[in-house]
Amino acid sequence: MGALLATDRNESMSERRTSHRGRTEFGVVVREGLRSEDARCIEVSAAGVLLARPRETNADGAVLANESVLTRLELRLPERRRELHAWARPVWARGRLMAYRIVQMRDVDRLSFAEHRDIVDRRESHG
Repeated sequence: MGALLATDRNESMSERRTSHRGRTEFGVVVREGLRSEDARCIEVSAAGVLLARPRETNADGAVLANESVLTRLELRLPERRRELHAWARPVWARGRLMAYRIVQMRDVDRLSFAEHRDIVDRRESHG
């Protein structure tokens, strides 16, 4: 997911994207309040992630526009033994896809996330 800004909802997603996204595949646990759900991360960028959730999301414009809504993500990168923890803000939703901008992550987890993006970038540049 690129760094998608909460701008005019009529803009296409590619018009709002501000950073390169790379294709990936790893598990994510999405924690929203007392609920948790398994999802798959399918794209990463410096700013966030694009998740494929098991069913269509019910996020509406009010949820997406509310700057105080934060979601806890547990990222299960294939090259790491323990999950990374992040607080993220939902940016857009369409069907089963939901994009999140990461707003808070421990420094050690942020470094591991950056290393994963480097792996993705190298794989894409060679393939």
